[in-house]
Amino acid sequence: MVASDFIFKPVDMNGRWILSLIPESAKGNMNKCIKIDYVVLLTQNKFDILGGGEKREDALLLKEDCSEIFTAKDVNRIYPPGKGTSITIEGFIDMGYLRADQFSLHANEGKKGNRFTIGKMLVINDNKLVGTYKSNISDLTGKLILVRQ
Repeated sequence: MVASDFIFKPVDMNGRWILSLIPESAKGNMNKCIKIDYVVLLTQNKFDILGGGEKREDALLLKEDCSEIFTAKDVNRIYPPGKGTSITIEGFIDMGYLRADQFSLHANEGKKGNRFTIGKMLVINDNKLVGTYKSNISDLTGKLILVRQ
């Protein structure tokens, strides 16, 4: 108990982060071509994490072969503060005393909450986590990056 509370403390997840979803495969062309960033605020109670945020102001076109699908107007969408799609996050830290700690998350996008993403990330350091995700949005799978802002 003492070791887990003082020596092997979980990463401090409290604060503002950028959550990036980088698709590797999807059923829909639009979703497999665009990297999405969310600005999120996270709060932590020991190993449990809660948070929320919204899509960042812009989206990044990932692949050149997608330029036939999208125009510059499609890709460079502007979301004024408070107008982007909202996201809620629930998760937990899995302490790895002999391996890197892991953060598992479940994120709901939009007001109805019927669009969700699940992911698992390794804690690289106090400011960066990296892993993979799966989503019911076009059966997306890809890389997940969480960076402290």
